[in-house]
Amino acid sequence: FSVMMLLMRIAMLLSMIGGGEHIGGSRWGSCCQAFSPRRHCAMSNSWGRFQPIRVGKSAPSSSPLPPTPHRTATTWRRSAYTLTSSVENIDIYGDSNRAMGDQRFNSSHEVKNLRWIDPTVATQLAIDNDGVEDRQQLEETLPLYPLSAVHLPDPSVNHTLRNVEPRNIQMALDLESSSFVEGSTATKDDALPHKDASMRFCVVLRAMDTGRLASVGTVLRIVDIDKQLSASAAANSDDSQPPSIGDLDRIVLTCQAEPVLVDVIRIENPQAALPEQRLRKSPEYLRARVRPRLPRNSEEPRDEQVLLEQLCRQAWEEYRQVQELYQNNSHVSDLPSFAQDRLADAFDAPYQDCNEKEAHLLFASHKSFWPIATAWQILCNTVREGHQMSLNANRNELLVGAALKQGGPLKLPIHVEDVDPSVRKLVNAMEEQAQCDWLSLQLDPCLDFQALLTLSLHFERVQYLTDMMRRERKRFSTKLLQRQNKPERPTLDLPTTEPAEQETPRGAWFNDEYW
Repeated sequence: FSVMMLLMRIAMLLSMIGGGEHIGGSRWGSCCQAFSPRRHCAMSNSWGRFQPIRVGKSAPSSSPLPPTPHRTATTWRRSAYTLTSSVENIDIYGDSNRAMGDQRFNSSHEVKNLRWIDPTVATQLAIDNDGVEDRQQLEETLPLYPLSAVHLPDPSVNHTLRNVEPRNIQMALDLESSSFVEGSTATKDDALPHKDASMRFCVVLRAMDTGRLASVGTVLRIVDIDKQLSASAAANSDDSQPPSIGDLDRIVLTCQAEPVLVDVIRIENPQAALPEQRLRKSPEYLRARVRPRLPRNSEEPRDEQVLLEQLCRQAWEEYRQVQELYQNNSHVSDLPSFAQDRLADAFDAPYQDCNEKEAHLLFASHKSFWPIATAWQILCNTVREGHQMSLNANRNELLVGAALKQGGPLKLPIHVEDVDPSVRKLVNAMEEQAQCDWLSLQLDPCLDFQALLTLSLHFERVQYLTDMMRRERKRFSTKLLQRQNKPERPTLDLPTTEPAEQETPRGAWFNDEYW
């Protein structure tokens, strides 16, 4: 019996391990557990790590999978308690949240018109040159790393990627050994900041419902590689020979983003994205033809410069007002104290080295704009994780209570399928309501920031980020006003009696009752 229980625990742990885990922003820590379709159970995962992070919550580093019979809308609706937002279609929100999903997608023209790529088809996209001549000469072939997160081109942030799937480990080994150099045709050395193609790859957002990829991605450059050998390989390790893919349990990559976005032109090997390739644990990873999105060479007219400066002042005012709201009204933000402290540090980071009178100019520069957008993405992720923790706590409490009512020893983890049908309905209703509440916040750390990457003009990016901050300021101010105007609970007017005068205690030696 003990051996059986041990095997069951090992199987449970293995089922919780995904294809890879992304931990965003080593400067700010990590608070995200990667989403992977599995049986939903109570007290089986650790969502308690709750810190502001530099990048969006990401899914396992598995390749994008097209919709299959077991990945239907019903399956994703049952997974609503993950509060995922990196989705392409609104059907996964369920019937009760479809109206909210419609409002979410239709309220943003940029999000609604995002371009997606089917990785299983070798189709070439028509990309505009944006006024840059000879842009096709800058095309190159890079490894493609799909994630359910959006990475902003902010070089000041380190990103940590933990890879356990054979294809991701093989990609890291190829990049380290400089064996991935094929297809690069870039000729202008000053076009991209880093031309070491052997240590660069492209990360793109993957829609968790359809498996399609966003057409605009970010290039990451590896700055450190940590190879973790398996137990058997570590016992028989030979320092003279490099470890093979079978000797490694995982590879941890520390990366930095390049300040240039890229358009994904086409997938070079679409067969690597097929579901059977993942089932076979194939080491073949995706490769894509990408083209940098360079700023336009032409100078902006004087009128546009004046409008941009006015917009930057408005953006700075919105940024500061939201920061003050979160710092001065911690009881309304519903965030733990340690998360509030780290969130305050994240708000201060973009303008620590500049004069506050000229801080609005941070929005006018391409280089200084992305750290501010990163700070706003930290806020979105932190608020989402706060709602996620609250939902998980309520959900686990409901499941544990239902399991205790059944009698007998308590078996952990507690699966939804093992409790009474009436409790399942309550859990489903709780998850759908939490998803609806999350959508109503409009603090999406994925789709909104993917739309921010897709915009071609800097003025449009500043305007879009300003709208996001203004929307959150209005929401928080309304919530604060409701808290202030909320009537207090009536108290009963009970007769008060004056407390009797008590003698000052003089110690046990003078207390007769003690003896």
